[in-house]
Amino acid sequence: MNISLITQFPEFENEYVDVVNAFSPYVKLDENGLEIQILRENLDNSCKISIKYGDFHNTQTLKLTNDLIVDKRYLKRISKTLLYQALTNLTNVSLPWGSLTGIRPTKLARELGGAKFLQEDFFVSLDKAKLVDDILANQGNIVDDNPKNVDIYVNIPFCVSRCSYCSFISALYDQKKKFMKDYTKALAKEIEATIQIISNKSLNLRSIYVGGGTPTSLSADETYDALYPLTKVNNVEFTIEAGRPDTISVEKLEVIKSLGASRISVNPQTFNKKTLDLIGRRHSVEDIYTAYDIVKRYDLSINMDLIASLPGETYQDFVNSLTCAIDLYPDDITVHTLAIKRSSSMSLDGYDNTSDVASMMVEYSLNTLQNAGYKPYYLYRQKHMSGNLENVGYTRSKPVIYNIDNMEECSSILANGAGGISKNCLFGKNRIERISNAKNIEEYLRRIDEIIEKKIDFFS
Repeated sequence: MNISLITQFPEFENEYVDVVNAFSPYVKLDENGLEIQILRENLDNSCKISIKYGDFHNTQTLKLTNDLIVDKRYLKRISKTLLYQALTNLTNVSLPWGSLTGIRPTKLARELGGAKFLQEDFFVSLDKAKLVDDILANQGNIVDDNPKNVDIYVNIPFCVSRCSYCSFISALYDQKKKFMKDYTKALAKEIEATIQIISNKSLNLRSIYVGGGTPTSLSADETYDALYPLTKVNNVEFTIEAGRPDTISVEKLEVIKSLGASRISVNPQTFNKKTLDLIGRRHSVEDIYTAYDIVKRYDLSINMDLIASLPGETYQDFVNSLTCAIDLYPDDITVHTLAIKRSSSMSLDGYDNTSDVASMMVEYSLNTLQNAGYKPYYLYRQKHMSGNLENVGYTRSKPVIYNIDNMEECSSILANGAGGISKNCLFGKNRIERISNAKNIEEYLRRIDEIIEKKIDFFS
């Protein structure tokens, strides 16, 4: 069905498009399609929001608070929900996350006082609301209101090859190898400055996370040269992503352990060789087992990532991959639902991400992992996900602080490296500001001193 949107809330147009896209393939935007009108009428101390098409008409009135930020937030929520109801009426389709299109349902539920409000206000399904409540319970007291809580993020935006679904800002290691000595030097300098900011401001460092890209694309020596300042930090959770099993070696693990890391990711995504080849992983299933066995020698907590609804995979393929991961018994397993971003090669090739089995895969992973002793502890969503679903992290030991801090936005993040985005939550509740480092490697190297000064000012 083709529809066109006429709105008197142009500032929310992108959010409305997200709601429409969530109903794909049942609905798509077309300027010549069925006209849906989203209207506003300003009254004394209130605003009436209406939605109309054909004989369908729905209205809700919001009492205004004269706080422009608060009023804008609620006008957006109400108008999106009215649009969702209209599309549900048109298509007879209900979405698992209702009218929610944001990344952080758990954060919203915490602010509202529980997932029941997601059901009542946003038409989130009972199953997803229960998942949110379980996650909030499993997070325990990790989320707190200390405005001095901070985490360090380090971005190493290099990979040995690019996966077809990837939309991260990363470059092929071989193509940027000539910059590696300068990059590791600049990154170490920025990390030094970050640690100094934390010390000068008496901030409470909770965790360190080294991501990318694939940080273990670097050689052992390059890894040490980039990250050695982190040896000055003790007794915090310290994760290094080693997402590609074919980049893991004894030499790199010796360095990783010497830096003080306590946690590492070994990410198969799938245990199906045909799929690995199709998505450009360029490693074998045997490489996954070999890397896992090597990492197990180093007393590191291990995470493994899987992706539901990869191209060409059947429900049974996913069941097999999850069984293989559980048999290895890592500390954490994260189940992602395939998301196709515009910058990925799959998107550029016109891949159709609609899937009838994605929800079956995700539901199976929840039930099976819980039966195996894993608890869901963090969740986030992305645009263009199969089945309009979610990504969920499970743990059988203790929740990962960085993942919770990042998704619940309860801690500032001091980001380092090209493409890093720092978040400052020190201003108080419901106010977060961000600054971004240069994305381009060469520009990052040219501007490193400016980037450091900007960060010092930002956290002053």
